[in-house]
Amino acid sequence: MKILVVDDEELLRELIKENIELIDDSLEVDTAEDGKKAFELTKSTNYDLIFTDIKMPIMTGIEFVEELDKTDAPPPVVIVSGFVEDYVYELKYKNRLFVMKKPFDLDDIEMVVKEIQKEL
Repeated sequence: MKILVVDDEELLRELIKENIELIDDSLEVDTAEDGKKAFELTKSTNYDLIFTDIKMPIMTGIEFVEELDKTDAPPPVVIVSGFVEDYVYELKYKNRLFVMKKPFDLDDIEMVVKEIQKEL
């Protein structure tokens, strides 16, 4: 299973990555510090799940999700943010969209990853 973690805060990005890798040895995790770099990665890799922050420089998480939605088969996305604005809930997305408010419990990450794993 391929997972992408997108967050401009390096410590949080690495924390999420490391916790995902502890769930299962078969999980491969890539990271990006903004939506633009993340979207470039999605052009060359088919991710099964993406975790993204909302507030980031260059391309926000919302803009990133909107770009993903224009693709043929966008993966499920987990929006992880301390700023869960109202418009997040109004996002139209072809696939599943989860919202995880910061601060979050690391068990929440495992729950989402395992749920998506079951579907693959």
